[in-house]
Amino acid sequence: MVLRKTICFILLCLLLVGCSAGKEVMPEIVYQGHYDYYNSTNELIETADIIVLGRVESQNVEIINIGVGDQRDESAEFVYTVSNISVQKVLKGNFKEEETIRVKQLGGTLNGQVYREEGTEFFKKNRPYLFFLADFQSEYNTPFEVLNPTQGHLEFANDEAVFTADSPFKGKGLENQQAIFEHISSIVNNKE
Repeated sequence: MVLRKTICFILLCLLLVGCSAGKEVMPEIVYQGHYDYYNSTNELIETADIIVLGRVESQNVEIINIGVGDQRDESAEFVYTVSNISVQKVLKGNFKEEETIRVKQLGGTLNGQVYREEGTEFFKKNRPYLFFLADFQSEYNTPFEVLNPTQGHLEFANDEAVFTADSPFKGKGLENQQAIFEHISSIVNNKE
Protein backbone atom coordinates (compact mmCIF):
# COMPACT_ATOMS: atom_id res chain seq x y z
CA MET A 1 0.00 0.00 0.00
CA VAL A 2 2.82 2.42 0.89
CA LEU A 3 4.63 1.51 -2.34
CA ARG A 4 1.45 2.21 -4.32
CA LYS A 5 1.02 5.67 -2.69
CA THR A 6 4.69 6.47 -3.33
CA ILE A 7 4.39 5.52 -7.01
CA CYS A 8 1.20 7.62 -7.35
CA PHE A 9 2.97 10.58 -5.72
CA ILE A 10 5.98 10.25 -8.03
CA LEU A 11 3.73 10.02 -11.10
CA LEU A 12 1.82 13.10 -9.97
CA CYS A 13 5.08 15.04 -9.55
CA LEU A 14 6.29 13.97 -13.00
CA LEU A 15 2.95 14.98 -14.51
CA LEU A 16 3.11 18.43 -12.89
CA VAL A 17 6.71 18.97 -14.02
CA GLY A 18 5.85 17.81 -17.53
CA CYS A 19 2.86 20.17 -17.74
CA SER A 20 4.85 23.19 -16.63
CA ALA A 21 7.97 22.40 -18.67
CA GLY A 22 6.45 23.75 -21.89
CA LYS A 23 5.41 27.06 -20.37
CA GLU A 24 7.81 29.95 -20.37
CA VAL A 25 7.75 31.92 -17.13
CA MET A 26 8.08 35.63 -17.84
CA PRO A 27 10.06 37.68 -15.35
CA GLU A 28 8.34 40.66 -13.78
CA ILE A 29 9.16 44.05 -15.22
CA VAL A 30 9.81 46.45 -12.36
CA TYR A 31 9.27 50.17 -12.88
CA GLN A 32 11.07 52.77 -10.80
CA GLY A 33 9.07 55.98 -10.49
CA HIS A 34 10.28 59.20 -8.89
CA TYR A 35 7.81 61.14 -6.79
CA ASP A 36 7.80 64.09 -4.46
CA TYR A 37 7.58 63.22 -0.77
CA TYR A 38 5.21 65.26 1.41
CA ASN A 39 6.26 66.07 4.98
CA SER A 40 2.99 67.72 5.95
CA THR A 41 -0.70 67.55 5.20
CA ASN A 42 -0.55 71.21 4.07
CA GLU A 43 2.09 70.37 1.45
CA LEU A 44 0.06 67.44 0.12
CA ILE A 45 -3.22 69.38 0.03
CA GLU A 46 -1.71 72.49 -1.58
CA THR A 47 0.11 70.46 -4.26
CA ALA A 48 -2.92 68.39 -5.30
CA ASP A 49 -4.82 69.75 -8.29
CA ILE A 50 -7.84 67.69 -7.28
CA ILE A 51 -8.98 66.12 -4.00
CA VAL A 52 -12.02 63.86 -4.12
CA LEU A 53 -13.61 61.10 -2.11
CA GLY A 54 -14.51 58.33 -4.52
CA ARG A 55 -15.31 54.66 -4.85
CA VAL A 56 -13.47 52.35 -7.24
CA GLU A 57 -16.10 51.00 -9.64
CA SER A 58 -13.94 49.09 -12.13
CA GLN A 59 -10.37 48.71 -13.36
CA ASN A 60 -8.56 47.85 -16.55
CA VAL A 61 -4.94 47.69 -17.66
CA GLU A 62 -3.76 49.94 -20.51
CA ILE A 63 -0.62 51.09 -22.24
CA ILE A 64 -0.46 54.86 -21.82
CA ASN A 65 1.94 57.20 -23.53
CA ILE A 66 3.09 59.85 -21.06
CA GLY A 67 5.41 61.66 -23.46
CA VAL A 68 5.13 65.39 -23.97
CA GLY A 69 5.19 67.12 -27.35
CA ASP A 70 7.57 65.41 -29.77
CA GLN A 71 8.59 62.88 -27.07
CA ARG A 72 5.42 60.81 -27.57
CA ASP A 73 7.21 57.76 -29.00
CA GLU A 74 7.25 54.16 -27.73
CA SER A 75 9.88 54.98 -25.10
CA ALA A 76 7.20 56.99 -23.27
CA GLU A 77 4.70 54.09 -23.16
CA PHE A 78 4.08 52.34 -19.85
CA VAL A 79 1.58 49.84 -18.48
CA TYR A 80 -0.94 51.33 -16.06
CA THR A 81 -3.86 50.02 -14.08
CA VAL A 82 -6.65 52.55 -14.62
CA SER A 83 -9.46 52.75 -12.07
CA ASN A 84 -12.85 54.25 -12.85
CA ILE A 85 -13.78 56.25 -9.77
CA SER A 86 -17.28 57.39 -8.91
CA VAL A 87 -16.88 60.78 -7.21
CA GLN A 88 -18.78 61.00 -3.91
CA LYS A 89 -17.44 64.26 -2.51
CA VAL A 90 -15.32 67.05 -4.01
CA LEU A 91 -12.92 68.85 -1.68
CA LYS A 92 -10.79 70.55 -4.34
CA GLY A 93 -11.42 70.77 -8.07
CA ASN A 94 -14.37 71.19 -10.39
CA PHE A 95 -16.28 67.93 -10.41
CA LYS A 96 -19.81 66.90 -9.57
CA GLU A 97 -20.80 64.13 -7.22
CA GLU A 98 -21.47 60.85 -9.06
CA GLU A 99 -19.24 61.96 -11.95
CA THR A 100 -16.76 59.26 -13.02
CA ILE A 101 -13.07 60.04 -13.31
CA ARG A 102 -10.16 57.84 -14.36
CA VAL A 103 -7.09 57.46 -12.12
CA LYS A 104 -3.95 55.66 -13.22
CA GLN A 105 -1.40 53.68 -11.20
CA LEU A 106 1.87 52.49 -12.68
CA GLY A 107 1.92 48.72 -13.31
CA GLY A 108 -0.50 45.87 -13.91
CA THR A 109 -0.71 42.56 -15.75
CA LEU A 110 -1.04 42.77 -19.52
CA ASN A 111 -1.04 39.71 -21.82
CA GLY A 112 0.33 37.55 -19.00
CA GLN A 113 3.26 39.90 -18.31
CA VAL A 114 3.45 41.44 -14.84
CA TYR A 115 4.58 45.07 -14.58
CA ARG A 116 4.96 46.48 -11.09
CA GLU A 117 6.33 49.38 -9.15
CA GLU A 118 7.78 49.07 -5.66
CA GLY A 119 5.38 50.51 -3.10
CA THR A 120 2.31 50.55 -5.34
CA GLU A 121 -0.72 48.68 -4.09
CA PHE A 122 -3.59 48.79 -6.52
CA PHE A 123 -6.85 50.26 -5.33
CA LYS A 124 -9.44 47.73 -4.20
CA LYS A 125 -12.77 47.67 -5.99
CA ASN A 126 -15.83 49.00 -4.15
CA ARG A 127 -13.70 50.69 -1.50
CA PRO A 128 -13.86 54.39 -0.66
CA TYR A 129 -10.64 56.38 -1.02
CA LEU A 130 -9.69 60.00 -0.63
CA PHE A 131 -7.57 60.84 -3.70
CA PHE A 132 -4.92 63.58 -3.92
CA LEU A 133 -4.49 63.89 -7.67
CA ALA A 134 -2.33 65.53 -10.30
CA ASP A 135 -4.26 66.63 -13.39
CA PHE A 136 -2.66 65.25 -16.55
CA GLN A 137 -6.00 64.86 -18.29
CA SER A 138 -6.48 68.50 -19.22
CA GLU A 139 -3.09 69.04 -20.81
CA TYR A 140 -1.95 65.58 -21.95
CA ASN A 141 -5.24 63.67 -22.29
CA THR A 142 -4.17 60.94 -19.86
CA PRO A 143 -5.97 59.84 -16.67
CA PHE A 144 -5.40 61.62 -13.38
CA GLU A 145 -2.61 60.26 -11.18
CA VAL A 146 -2.11 60.13 -7.40
CA LEU A 147 0.66 62.50 -6.33
CA ASN A 148 2.67 59.67 -4.82
CA PRO A 149 1.87 55.90 -4.65
CA THR A 150 1.87 55.78 -0.84
CA GLN A 151 0.85 59.30 0.17
CA GLY A 152 -1.53 60.23 -2.65
CA HIS A 153 -4.57 58.44 -1.27
CA LEU A 154 -6.27 57.42 1.96
CA GLU A 155 -8.43 54.33 2.20
CA PHE A 156 -11.42 54.39 4.52
CA ALA A 157 -12.96 51.51 6.47
CA ASN A 158 -16.17 52.44 8.33
CA ASP A 159 -15.30 56.16 8.02
CA GLU A 160 -11.90 55.58 9.69
CA ALA A 161 -8.73 56.26 7.70
CA VAL A 162 -6.36 53.39 6.96
CA PHE A 163 -2.97 55.10 6.93
CA THR A 164 0.11 54.05 5.00
CA ALA A 165 3.35 54.08 6.99
CA ASP A 166 4.40 57.47 5.60
CA SER A 167 1.02 59.23 5.46
CA PRO A 168 1.33 62.87 6.58
CA PHE A 169 -2.10 62.46 8.23
CA LYS A 170 -0.88 59.70 10.55
CA GLY A 171 -0.58 60.73 14.20
CA LYS A 172 -2.20 64.15 13.70
CA GLY A 173 -5.49 63.36 15.44
CA LEU A 174 -7.18 63.14 12.04
CA GLU A 175 -8.39 59.56 12.05
CA ASN A 176 -11.97 59.84 10.78
CA GLN A 177 -13.44 61.11 7.54
CA GLN A 178 -15.13 64.18 9.02
CA ALA A 179 -12.00 65.44 10.79
CA ILE A 180 -9.91 64.94 7.64
CA PHE A 181 -12.51 66.70 5.45
CA GLU A 182 -12.65 69.68 7.83
CA HIS A 183 -8.84 69.91 7.89
CA ILE A 184 -8.61 69.82 4.08
CA SER A 185 -11.44 72.35 3.66
CA SER A 186 -9.76 74.81 6.05
CA ILE A 187 -6.51 74.67 4.04
CA VAL A 188 -8.23 74.86 0.63
CA ASN A 189 -10.50 77.74 1.72
CA ASN A 190 -7.57 79.73 3.15
CA LYS A 191 -5.74 79.53 -0.20
CA GLU A 192 -8.65 80.81 -2.29
